[in-house]
Amino acid sequence: MTPDEFNEQTIRLEKEKLQLERQKMALESRFMHRHFGAILGGAVSLVAIVVSIAQVWTAYINSQSQIANELIQQTERRQQAEKERIERVQLELGKFAAGFLEDLYGADLNKRDRVVDIITASFPAEASAPFINKLARTVEPGTKGALEARRIDIVATIAPRIYFHIQQAGQRKRAKDLAEKIESEGYVVPGVQLVSSGPKLTQLRVFKATEVAEARSILEGIESLGVPVRLVDLSGRYNDSPDIRPRHYELWLGSGY
Repeated sequence: MTPDEFNEQTIRLEKEKLQLERQKMALESRFMHRHFGAILGGAVSLVAIVVSIAQVWTAYINSQSQIANELIQQTERRQQAEKERIERVQLELGKFAAGFLEDLYGADLNKRDRVVDIITASFPAEASAPFINKLARTVEPGTKGALEARRIDIVATIAPRIYFHIQQAGQRKRAKDLAEKIESEGYVVPGVQLVSSGPKLTQLRVFKATEVAEARSILEGIESLGVPVRLVDLSGRYNDSPDIRPRHYELWLGSGY
């Protein structure tokens, strides 16, 4: 084949290629024109699906938020109700004791013991234990040994409670799983409360000097579950507070838990 023939052949092929491209474009144009409605409908349907998924996801997030808020409110209501109950009982106990001040603070220890027996039998341990503790601090030093022994016996009947605090709603599931394991060991976990701020590392807080040893035992049990925790002793500030029931502990989960 001569160079001229080769060039002519190349030009012819290019023309055919161009013609095919034009035919292809024409076919695609006719296809788009013919099926434009269907294609547009499909696109609209796809957009509708995406929007629907977004709406479902938003509704799910909102429902989870509502559930979390309801759990928080339930915990707060339960804690407030418990606090109000103890306050009512303490008020009743104070009124009762006011009628026996001479027996409670007099020199006759038998009379004092009889009144203490009535108090421990008539009022719950959450109220009677703090009252006896306060009484022991006001009587003569040589006579308070029996009162302290009685208080220890009463406190032993109170189930230890560990109040959970979390800093993020996403910690709630892990906190509840941990709470179930702790409750299986005989402790009471009234609920999981969401707070606005807290420690970076997990803390177990204790408020009474006489309960530090038990707090250490609780801490060891939590650590055995694979949760690093630090003991924070707040008895220097709250040891004599009447607002904190005996065997009250708080577990503040760290921000990284």
